[in-house]
Amino acid sequence: MQKDVLRSMHVNPDPEAIAAVRAFVQECCADWGIQETSDVAVLLASELATNAVRYAKTPVIVWLGHRPDRIVLSVEDASRSSATVRDPGAMDEGGRGLLLVDALAERWGERELATGKLVWAEIATAPLPSQAPTGG
Repeated sequence: MQKDVLRSMHVNPDPEAIAAVRAFVQECCADWGIQETSDVAVLLASELATNAVRYAKTPVIVWLGHRPDRIVLSVEDASRSSATVRDPGAMDEGGRGLLLVDALAERWGERELATGKLVWAEIATAPLPSQAPTGG
């Protein structure tokens, strides 16, 4: 039986660092054999990290956890400002990141930390073969 796995990376508050976040999440999903989830995981991590870099303007820690039935993405920054779901107009170029997170994540939320905040999202994965129900 696979145990929970947790990995992290530190990100400078630089928009160009988001490409490294996407590569990190893709690599983790490949290592864990859950490529079918990687596109959604990469998109959500990119959105959460972009928000942190853009609005917090502080160093960011991206956490990626794999449980037998899900991935948990978390982005930690040093800002105390809450992540805000916006209602962008049809012609607005941005403001849809958390709407995407809300639409694609099984669930998501925010937790206040002594040093800032952590915004997280969960994505369900297919059960591992050893956990799949058997007929009978």
